[in-house]
Amino acid sequence: MNILETLDETTMQGAVAIFRALGLEVTGTDPAELRKYRNRLMMQHHPDRTGNTKAAQKINAAYDILTGKQSPRATPSTGDQGQAGPAGYTRNAERGTPVWARAGYSGALRPNATISRSNYTDINFIKMSMWELSGRSQEEYAIWGFDGAAFRNAVTVYGSPRIFFYMATAMLELQTKGCRPCACRAVIVTDNGNRNFWLIYADGKYFDDPISLEHGSFNDNPSNDHSFRQQLPDLLDRLQEHRVN
Repeated sequence: MNILETLDETTMQGAVAIFRALGLEVTGTDPAELRKYRNRLMMQHHPDRTGNTKAAQKINAAYDILTGKQSPRATPSTGDQGQAGPAGYTRNAERGTPVWARAGYSGALRPNATISRSNYTDINFIKMSMWELSGRSQEEYAIWGFDGAAFRNAVTVYGSPRIFFYMATAMLELQTKGCRPCACRAVIVTDNGNRNFWLIYADGKYFDDPISLEHGSFNDNPSNDHSFRQQLPDLLDRLQEHRVN
């Protein structure tokens, strides 16, 4: 049996596994490279080129999941991460809380690991997906959505700089399609504890090389630096003008 036939292209983990099985580690791949690789694979697997229809369909479906064109289905938790339930629901029973749910939490309280919607409008789905995409990292990053005047949403996840593109995609969907939709002009990532701020998306552009931002916040919350928040729109305007020119 072809290994692709055993992989589920409708989940984030499955989409990653499909490209991995075909020789590409997507966690270190920018969108342009992923698109080129998908096109090259389609030339090899297209039925008109003696390829396999099912393989071609799986490649396209996995590509749509990874680029945010299609919302992934949740992957049920198993083993020591809790008892699995329908649509990725996790029961926090004796076996404890899933690793991904612990991002951003401290102390004795157990975080809620319930996934209600299998897309990026669900914060726990974002946390689970970023953990899977990063190769199950346990380094904390916070993703911040900026509407042009204020930071409206924030999610702390386990991740890595290799998946900043996916972090930006997740925040865009959360902020523009979540329970309180609003604009998302920019996405900033902070690495918890080190006070580094990176601009990873602004005005329709993903930055392959994240822009390091100077700030005066006393912690990893950009909202705590009033001057930074006021000056950010001007920076975004300059970046947009530079791209146009």
